[in-house]
Amino acid sequence: MRKKFLILTFDWLSLGVIYNSLSYNTSNLGVNDYVAFFIGGAVELPSYVIAWRCMERFGRCLVLCVFMCVGGLACISCVFIPEEMPWITVSLAMLGRLCAAAAFAVFYVLIGELLPTVIRAQAMGLASFISGLGLLACPYIVHLAIYGRSLPLIAIGVLSMVAGATSLFLPETLNQPLPQTLRDGEAFGKSARLSSCMARTGEK
Repeated sequence: MRKKFLILTFDWLSLGVIYNSLSYNTSNLGVNDYVAFFIGGAVELPSYVIAWRCMERFGRCLVLCVFMCVGGLACISCVFIPEEMPWITVSLAMLGRLCAAAAFAVFYVLIGELLPTVIRAQAMGLASFISGLGLLACPYIVHLAIYGRSLPLIAIGVLSMVAGATSLFLPETLNQPLPQTLRDGEAFGKSARLSSCMARTGEK
């Protein structure tokens, strides 16, 4: 339970930092702030539908990992884009934001299913508090743009890929009987391997 809680808390903290930093960083993308803000809001609309369809078919952990790694790669790729081509940077940053929003949608389902009923509210409250503290780093990440326009996106991308990789260490919850007591929570996923989330889970 401790291992799962620490991984979930780290993922929540990372998603919060990634999502908010991408939102605050729109003014550093080299295009009109209002246009960038509008596009950022528009790309979130399909993200929830995509996330819902994917996690119902492929499970939670693998989909969370894929969204975070794809978003991280999109952000890191901005380092190769010359400043004379800002719209390519905007497109990659918005792909990162779409993936971050989709990952958040998957994560909220996963954390609710992994934590046992008897401690779910307390554990989610503590994890939310810790992730809120992590948001203090967002202005500093965005401020890196004074040294290079792509530096905030590189930092966001690296954090996204690390957090995505850690999600593979969580047990899959799709089509599984969910834990109700502390004993259930301790036993849930105990025999799972790193590759278990790669396989389709069976029916109940």
